[in-house]
Amino acid sequence: MEAPTEEQYQKVSFMAFGDRSTVARHPSISIDLTNLGHLDSRFENVLAPAIREEAVGLTAQFTDNAETYANAYASTPYFTWLIKRAVALADLSQAPRDILDIGAGAGDNSTFPAAEMWPEASIIATDLSAQLLAILNREAKKREVSSRLTIVCVDAMNDIFEEQSFDLVMGSAILHHLIEPLDALKAAHRVLRPGGIAIFFEPFELGYSLVANVFDRISSESALRNEPLSPEVISFMKNFVQDIKRRLGTDKSAPLYREIDDKWLFTRPYFTEAAAKIGFSDCLIEGIQEPKLQLSRYIKTFLRIGAKTTVDALPPWAQHLCEAADEMFVESTREIITEAIVVMKK
Repeated sequence: MEAPTEEQYQKVSFMAFGDRSTVARHPSISIDLTNLGHLDSRFENVLAPAIREEAVGLTAQFTDNAETYANAYASTPYFTWLIKRAVALADLSQAPRDILDIGAGAGDNSTFPAAEMWPEASIIATDLSAQLLAILNREAKKREVSSRLTIVCVDAMNDIFEEQSFDLVMGSAILHHLIEPLDALKAAHRVLRPGGIAIFFEPFELGYSLVANVFDRISSESALRNEPLSPEVISFMKNFVQDIKRRLGTDKSAPLYREIDDKWLFTRPYFTEAAAKIGFSDCLIEGIQEPKLQLSRYIKTFLRIGAKTTVDALPPWAQHLCEAADEMFVESTREIITEAIVVMKK
């Protein structure tokens, strides 16, 4: 079955309100939703508002290439570990009853870890990509957790959720994809009950910039040495540096940011100041990796994922630059964050 056109979607969505069998209502959601499965069976159990807004920044990797994206980034054990660390950092006194998952994607890195950790909790999983949510729905059936999930294709920053309806709001590597992350933080605060927490896992500017500096130096020196790097590795390093430069700063008004996936690198002040301004009682930030040797470890990870190579495969001079990335820092290593757990308490 071919996916419906946008025009067909709008027509059927308006018609849905005349057929009550296609309309659903959740106690934590303030509007009626329609099941996209009546448009395309692939989207069965994926709910959505009858009238959709433009999905800004939703690129093909999240839609046409959703299966490839989901398979590439699924890491349930790792994110289960991260969520447990976030809960410990927040000193959560009791298990959450109601959870809102912002940017759930295919669910591997947020929805399913939460469902396993809190078997009595009700979870609303949201994402802008109906394709990713269809994968989530398929996997939920396999894991036999569908009865506790509500899957909604919606921008979670819209005011469609009832105030003070959730004990936990979670976003697994979602804020850096947004044009305005502050809106997501405001939305999280609005829907959290008093004592509730919001947890996020996000990239930070300082650590990523230091890694980019190493790659920039290596790619620049490669042309001057008798042991140059492969064109594939050089291309990866140069693209990495350009990507980091695009993500610096807080002004994302340029049209470019509507087209690229990764838009932000954060700082500690960004989150602490935002939390205070919005009204959170506390903001806790903890680096994911141990400070010692974190830069060289991230370099190895980025080379493995992005360039399909290892540090050991580089010429000795390039290996030295990678391994020396942490040597310039001793007491200040704890100030360097490459990726972090962010917890906000209401």
